[in-house]
Amino acid sequence: MSGTTASGFATSVVLTLTPAEEKKIDRKHLLMALMKLVKALHGSAKTHPVFLALRNAGIDHFNQDFVHLTTACVEQLQHEKTQANLVTLEMNCKIQV
Repeated sequence: MSGTTASGFATSVVLTLTPAEEKKIDRKHLLMALMKLVKALHGSAKTHPVFLALRNAGIDHFNQDFVHLTTACVEQLQHEKTQANLVTLEMNCKIQV
């Protein structure tokens, strides 16, 4: 519980998350970042080529995966356009990433 000390300084509360909660929040952080990045609505964000390419590459979390992407990794991103048909991510999408 937060409040003030006898000297008038504010106290704070430390919230500890479980690893599962941290991963869930990190996954949502990635989705929110992609929605802002590609200017997509929540419903269409999960079908956007950038999201599909990142998911195909195994990038599921913002702090654990996305922030460590290199230019070489972005160049190799592919997404499944039709079933069993991988295509390279278009240049305009690569620039957004």
